[in-house]
Amino acid sequence: MHSRLHNARTLVVLDNVDQVEQLNLFTGNKDNMLRGCLGGGSRIIIISRNEHILRTHRVDDVYQVQPLRWENAKQLFCRNAFKVNYFLSDYEQLAHEALSHA
Repeated sequence: MHSRLHNARTLVVLDNVDQVEQLNLFTGNKDNMLRGCLGGGSRIIIISRNEHILRTHRVDDVYQVQPLRWENAKQLFCRNAFKVNYFLSDYEQLAHEALSHA
């Protein structure tokens, strides 16, 4: 990986990060062989539910994603759960309970 990324302008997206060790792979520690290999202008986007991990690792900018509005959440749920773009009235209670937990 080092030879492929060496000095390349790169966009790296780390999704569902829940341990500091996952961040150390790309953002560096003293034992990290990838440290410093990304080219100038590279960006690393870290997606995590744990803001403490980001703050501990001194991430430059933390963006708080706002929850979806209820109608958008229902539409997204139906699209992924039932493969339709409309709300199924037969499953209204189920969808409401699932979305309330999410």
